[in-house]
Amino acid sequence: MPDSNVQNLHIAMNEESSVVADHETQSRVREVQALAEYVFESCSIALDWLARPNAALGDVTPLSCCATEAGAQQVRRILRAIESGGVV
Repeated sequence: MPDSNVQNLHIAMNEESSVVADHETQSRVREVQALAEYVFESCSIALDWLARPNAALGDVTPLSCCATEAGAQQVRRILRAIESGGVV
């Protein structure tokens, strides 16, 4: 996804654009977004899921977790659990 799409993603997600502060974070966001789109089979559902606070993440958004690699790993773990129908 081009960088302009990443910026649009953040504007659409309650203007959390500060989360995408560097190249590494942008890469994590792109990767997690692609996984979410694959899991949910819908771009709009994936974007909505990324923007909503998640209880499994301590009531923060999956997007904000992508600020760190450890946070992005947690988001990936949740998405893989959803994909397999398992427990988060």
